[in-house]
Amino acid sequence: MSYSNEKLVEEQKEEMVQLNGNAGGRERSASCSCINSCICIGNNLGTSVLYPEMKFSWEIKSVDELFYNNLNRFGDLSKESIIQAIKDKDLRFLQDDSNKSFLSEKKFSKECIRACVKETQDMTLIQQLLDFFLQANDETRRNVTFLIREAIKSAVRISCDNLVIGILEYLQSNKKMKTLTDTAELLEDAVFSATVEQNSDTLNNILRWNQNTRLKKISSKGKMYTAGGGLQLKINCSSIVHAAKRNDYERVKILYRYGYRLEQRDNMTDPLKKIELFKALASPSYIVASLENESSDFFCPVKMCFEFAVEANFRKSTIPEYKREYEEIENRCEEYVISLLEQCEDLGEVETFLQTNHGTNHANYILAILDSRMKFVAHERFQYVLLKKFGETEVEDNYAYTNTLWIDMPWFSRFLHVLKQVPCYFLLFLYPLFYPCVYPSATKSTPIPWFCKEWRVPLNRAIYTAFSYMIFITLIISYVLEPPVPYIYWVDALLGVFITSYSLRDIGTAFFLWKLEGPNPNERRFKKRYFTCWNIVNITMDILFLIGLIIRSLEYMLGKLSILIS
Repeated sequence: MSYSNEKLVEEQKEEMVQLNGNAGGRERSASCSCINSCICIGNNLGTSVLYPEMKFSWEIKSVDELFYNNLNRFGDLSKESIIQAIKDKDLRFLQDDSNKSFLSEKKFSKECIRACVKETQDMTLIQQLLDFFLQANDETRRNVTFLIREAIKSAVRISCDNLVIGILEYLQSNKKMKTLTDTAELLEDAVFSATVEQNSDTLNNILRWNQNTRLKKISSKGKMYTAGGGLQLKINCSSIVHAAKRNDYERVKILYRYGYRLEQRDNMTDPLKKIELFKALASPSYIVASLENESSDFFCPVKMCFEFAVEANFRKSTIPEYKREYEEIENRCEEYVISLLEQCEDLGEVETFLQTNHGTNHANYILAILDSRMKFVAHERFQYVLLKKFGETEVEDNYAYTNTLWIDMPWFSRFLHVLKQVPCYFLLFLYPLFYPCVYPSATKSTPIPWFCKEWRVPLNRAIYTAFSYMIFITLIISYVLEPPVPYIYWVDALLGVFITSYSLRDIGTAFFLWKLEGPNPNERRFKKRYFTCWNIVNITMDILFLIGLIIRSLEYMLGKLSILIS
């Protein structure tokens, strides 16, 4: 008897489990009197039993979630259903007017476009969806530009070049879309997206398609196309500014080849945009891309980096609120030049690297010293070349002065070398006559006298300058001691010669620095290079000595005039 009761209880338990379902032990609703085939008790029966018209997986799944997962918001259910329908490549939900309220939401419509591009990658479905947003109502029509931009970005992210080109061609062919959107702006958005994603293939395809499309328009209008006039320059676009700021050389090179350029605009009022543009201009990647694509006679990346570093240093001092940003730009330019210097494999390459071909003997080491590039000047390779310059001639020929550097010579040899330069110094008045020998032309083989060879050595010219200062100071002391009448005239005459020569030397320095600016001189940079502390002292002393020389000359003239009158 007990056995039969236990068996009966177990059968009742199994029947209750079967009635309540195995999906979590939900209790049957008190209002439901169903025993079998009821979805209210969660027995996982297909919802198509209740709704035979539901034939799509997303509809059945959504209704199941409504019953089993206790979804209370029918709006969330509809949005998930729409997204799932897009993934299943079924856009019949667009025919239902009740869905327009959801599709009018900007955020949800963005999700729909993103899902259509990423999940389907079907241009036909994308066109249908964009046409719906274009024609549904005013709310969706206002979001068309934003949605097209999102479609382009999504296509670029998945690296689907055919899809990107298809969207751009759809914009060109759809007249209604062209009236509501700016196709040129959307094209720049596509270029910018490909630049941000660092996708060179997609970027090349977009730019090539744009160029071919523009050429077709030109040829269809009957205009002649020339290779020089076919490249349309685009100044300061966001894509090349972004790539140059990140020092992305690969993308900068592609954009530069298709006409993207950067230009400094002094009339910009936004200081942040001005900093971003200057940072892009001073980027090593943009400087090198300009060097590779421009066919100019003279272009030196080292010189350009020095110029941008000087400009950044000036702005750092004049705009203190953005001091850190400009200091980063200055350091990046200088570090890039140092990295180029360190890539030289031998000292011969270092010497070539420090030279420029600007029609003169100007060199990068001169610019580095003038602009106070301390890190670059302090580099060991730069120091070696600078030290070696004191034992070489400035004109390349078979004449070599010495293989021993001044710093390696013993004291006695240095003394003999200085004594050897004494006669050469007193022969300097012949310099204008022997100028062709000092700097001979490559076509003429002129014999060079020994003192001309000595004049060409930089170390010797420094010794001549020391001789000049020593003699000038001696004349000043002699003038203060008031020598007798015959000798005072010689002292005055020699002082006049030295004062005039020093004044002409400082004027020549100004001409040299101005010529160093090149075809586009920068007045502010010239003033910074010329009006240094030492040059200001020289100019002040020149003025004072010239005033004294004029007064002394007037004294002689008035004295002779008084003698004649008497």
